[in-house]
Amino acid sequence: MRSATELKQIFQAGWNIPSRVENYTRGVAEFTDGETHAAWRETLAAALGTDRPLKVLDVGTGPGIFACLYAQMGHDAMGLDFSERMLGVARRRAAELGLDCEFVFGDAEEPPFETSTFDAVSSRHVLFNLPRPGVAVREWTRVLKPGGRMILMGN
Repeated sequence: MRSATELKQIFQAGWNIPSRVENYTRGVAEFTDGETHAAWRETLAAALGTDRPLKVLDVGTGPGIFACLYAQMGHDAMGLDFSERMLGVARRRAAELGLDCEFVFGDAEEPPFETSTFDAVSSRHVLFNLPRPGVAVREWTRVLKPGGRMILMGN
């Protein structure tokens, strides 16, 4: 059986393949405006449960879809991913949209943040890619402030 480290290396290599990244990011535009964009904003606003600006971490941000949505909603948004290629797409996307998002390279199972840093942590389609999803959720809980919210989508 492969170790967690070996599995992560395989997954990371896969998410840095140019054709895979290009294919994955084709649908990003629908999250920028229109009905899909509006529906996600409403859904995320309800999940966050407040109108005040929050510090939000999107784990496994990929092309920055949700980090950018949070920023458009007025939140201090940060995206974490272990694919430099995806982070490059996310940074370009945020710049094109005129958004102030920060994108950080890191491991979803070992987020490089202090305890109690974020008001909310979100993740979409990430847990099934992790060799130790329980470790990841425990770490995401660690970086949440007391009373913070965790939003898991399609995991």
